[in-house]
Amino acid sequence: MTEATGIKDYNMLNMTESTYSEIVPVEYPTVGQNPSKARIGVIDISTAKTTWLNIPGDPQQNYLPRAEWRTPNEIYVEQLNRAQNEAKIFNCNPVNE
Repeated sequence: MTEATGIKDYNMLNMTESTYSEIVPVEYPTVGQNPSKARIGVIDISTAKTTWLNIPGDPQQNYLPRAEWRTPNEIYVEQLNRAQNEAKIFNCNPVNE
């Protein structure tokens, strides 16, 4: 889930899906703006309860580009710093969060 309430729309031009181009507003932080906060949650389908994973670091200064189930109770989450020159892998257990 990404919290983007503070991010303004940036108009991008889509020239690939039609003969005529169209303007598509995208929530995109420009220079000087902080990016959206990101977090990952797991939903129990029997109770509809969301468990948010406890991932260290500032959610507004780190990206979460990838998450993958390792076992039924473990998820690997990749975290990149804002400069995207340091990656960390966390092994999260939503049952114990």
